[in-house]
Amino acid sequence: MTEKNYIIGYGSLMSLQSVLKTLKNLDVFKINILPIEIYGVERGWFTKSSRNNFTALGVVKNLASKFNGTLIGPLSKKQMYELDKREKRYKRIEIKKESIKTLKQNNLIPQDNIWIYTTKNKKLPTSRCPIIQTYIDVVISGSLEISKNFTKEFIETTTGWDGIWINDRKNPVYQRAVSLTEKQKQKIDKLFKK
Repeated sequence: MTEKNYIIGYGSLMSLQSVLKTLKNLDVFKINILPIEIYGVERGWFTKSSRNNFTALGVVKNLASKFNGTLIGPLSKKQMYELDKREKRYKRIEIKKESIKTLKQNNLIPQDNIWIYTTKNKKLPTSRCPIIQTYIDVVISGSLEISKNFTKEFIETTTGWDGIWINDRKNPVYQRAVSLTEKQKQKIDKLFKK
């Protein structure tokens, strides 16, 4: 029997478009993307990107926190290796199934390996390493694929929105930026105005 792995997406990995930029041969018909809540972990603007100077989302242990995300899988060892290369600024750890709750009725948490990428060195956004709009666009477009309410919860359960931010849509800094229509951009901007 082959070992199955699942990864928790809580930032750019919530976007299937973004995942496919790394796992180009992923069979989207054999992958499950399950909306979940994770307990005992805090999501925020904590991780400095290694390639470009911007701050990405990360997670740190915090027993008083919870946030929403996605459970993606099953993934092969090779696919996990590819994601490990992509997420090299993070540490992949196994997460206890009791820390996860599914947000869809009649869905069960798989009894396989479940992993999450945690922040190695917590760093808050600075003027030299700000939050960038193209990264936000990837994350929000991924969460909108699930639902508008899921996206609102994403925004509410993420800390550090008061960090330094720049709009890089005209000259994208993020290497895995997604193409969005004007309508999609307006929808994302409207969510943040509220």
